[in-house]
Amino acid sequence: WIIAKIMHRDLSSDNCMFRRLADGSVVGVLNDWDLSKSGDSTGQSSKSRTGTRPFMAIDLLVPNPPAHLERYDWESIMYVIIWIACRFERGGHETNREALKNWLIPDLVVVQEKKQSFLMARPPVITGYYAPLRSWISQLVNIFRKGYGARQEHDVVPSLDLTNVDKRSSEPFDEETLGGHVTYEALWAVLSR
Repeated sequence: WIIAKIMHRDLSSDNCMFRRLADGSVVGVLNDWDLSKSGDSTGQSSKSRTGTRPFMAIDLLVPNPPAHLERYDWESIMYVIIWIACRFERGGHETNREALKNWLIPDLVVVQEKKQSFLMARPPVITGYYAPLRSWISQLVNIFRKGYGARQEHDVVPSLDLTNVDKRSSEPFDEETLGGHVTYEALWAVLSR
């Protein structure tokens, strides 16, 4: 997004692949770009819900979703990492089909509630092979937890005591970054370690 200004809008475990180069290094590959959005384009396609339910951002799991934001792709990447780390072992063998199965429920609102609960709960159980990702996952979850928490705090209706009205709530909340918490820089600081 930073360079090409393209949002994928359908990040999922099936769209993330890798290949091993002759020198043994690994290169990530993201495929299936047919639902992507280029630049600041608007119109029906930018306001339509896209994605694969288990990996969709919480804000998209509503009957009338908002236009796609960059942070929705970042949130999807986090869910892909968590999904793989909780359900799979080395070689792509799915060993824990019960993990996160409530993200597969057809009802969008129920999946939204399950993901909100997930973000506020203790860290998920990660398979042995992906245990080294535990710190990554905890830090990523914490970034989104803080962002959604900041929005919830911002949206709280001020008390009826008009002498103590919270001035912050009169300013619009930064949805693009969840109040400055979910930024490329914050996420890259975790993922580049």
